[in-house]
Amino acid sequence: MVPSVEFDVEKISDIEWNDEAFANLVLPSGRKQLLQSLVEAHDQDIGFDDFVQGKGQGLVINLFGPPGCGKTLSAEATSEHVRKPLYVVGAGDLGVTATEIDQALERTFDIATSWKAIILIDEVGFCPRTLGYVGV
Repeated sequence: MVPSVEFDVEKISDIEWNDEAFANLVLPSGRKQLLQSLVEAHDQDIGFDDFVQGKGQGLVINLFGPPGCGKTLSAEATSEHVRKPLYVVGAGDLGVTATEIDQALERTFDIATSWKAIILIDEVGFCPRTLGYVGV
C-alpha cells in the first residue's frame, strides 16, 4: 500500500533566483570566465550528442581546494546563474561499498535529470578509504 501524503499548495511560490550570486563570486577571472562559459554552453540546447546516444550530454566540473576556498559557493552561484535547482548530496550519504555508491549515484542522477538540476556532491574529501582509493 502506498502511503498518502498531503501538500499545502497555498505555500508554494515561484523560485526567487539571486541574479547577483554569480556576479559576486570571487574567483580568479580566467577560472570564473571558464566556469561561466562551460555552464552557459551546456545550458543551451545545441543538439550535441556522443557516439553513444544520450551519453555525451552531461557536464562534470571537479572543484577542489582546501576548506573555505569557495567550492560550495561556486556551485551555489552557478546554480543561481543558470536558474537550475542545486541538488546537494553528502558524499557520506552515498554509502560505503561500491555497490551502495553505484546505486545511490544512479538514484541521484535520475532525480537530477528529472529536475534538470545541478548536482553538488559535497565533502568528497571525506569519502571512506575502504574502497581502495588512495586519494580523491
